[in-house]
Amino acid sequence: MTRAAITTKNAEPRKLQLDKLESIFQGICRFCSQYSKAAKPMSPGDLPARIVINSLKGLATQVGAAVLGDARAEYEVTFSKGAGKFPRVPWVAIVPVGSSVAKAPSVAICFGRNGEGAVVGLMEPAIGERSGRTIARTKDGEIRVDVNGSGLTAQYNNKFINPQEFLTEKPQMKKLLSHLHESLVLLRQYQ
Repeated sequence: MTRAAITTKNAEPRKLQLDKLESIFQGICRFCSQYSKAAKPMSPGDLPARIVINSLKGLATQVGAAVLGDARAEYEVTFSKGAGKFPRVPWVAIVPVGSSVAKAPSVAICFGRNGEGAVVGLMEPAIGERSGRTIARTKDGEIRVDVNGSGLTAQYNNKFINPQEFLTEKPQMKKLLSHLHESLVLLRQYQ
């Protein structure tokens, strides 16, 4: 297998899976919309956070089944859980086995802090050096999905190499899965 070749067993996800993905995606977006209005951060142990963590876990499972295929030995799917405080920008990410989003490039789904949707694509590490290949999404001044969190290590708007926005009302799950797959190919070339 070449570095760029990745196959998936579920290249054409069943309709039911797409409906389930869309429901999970929209539920996480609704949570973000409500959470953005909260004056104080939530603890990961709070009931709404526990519910969305379960949704993120479900999305991670679905993404892994639909996208990883032969790459399971090299990559794993992880998701935000919060440490002390639940993040304002929840995410699901494909990372090299044993790595973290903070220290390694990843293929990420970062949910907009106001519930408007998500930004998906190959993302540079949250902490550390930058390759200079990222797209400055905020440079244009108009972004539909804001994925900058509260802390300095949660500023994701300009961390993506191939960002694509997926909006809450019309998330286009088939297109999202396709973009994840393309981003995984890029991740393999990036390393």
